[in-house]
Amino acid sequence: MPHPKKPADPNRQLMIKAKTCQRLRKEVEYYTKELKDNEDQLQGMKDGNRDPYDIKYFEEVVGESRMIIPDSNRRLGAAVQDLANLMESAAESSEPEVQLTDEEWIATAKNILEQEKEFVTQEEAALSTNVDDLADDEAF
Repeated sequence: MPHPKKPADPNRQLMIKAKTCQRLRKEVEYYTKELKDNEDQLQGMKDGNRDPYDIKYFEEVVGESRMIIPDSNRRLGAAVQDLANLMESAAESSEPEVQLTDEEWIATAKNILEQEKEFVTQEEAALSTNVDDLADDEAF
């Protein structure tokens, strides 16, 4: 006879979701650093007049590195949203079995959410381009 399912411990879920966000943030930072290193190495290959085959192959490596970053950012965004949803549902609930009580992980989660909000704001500012000041025939 199967055992009845117990509801998941919200403190354990909080810890898992916070650790997931931390791991994915490190992953995004690693891939971003790897892309920059690969781009520098590719430029060095071009400057050193290396074999065109080697350059073309390494351009593919750089292209793959570029493709992995948006996917990692998407997964990080989903994990952060999960964490935010857990924090919000626990704050709104009056049921004692849903309440978060682990102060260390609550503080960590709040810190993660704040850092990610700042990171998204910085990223949006970097991506926005003001084209109002450009002349009609000017490209940016």
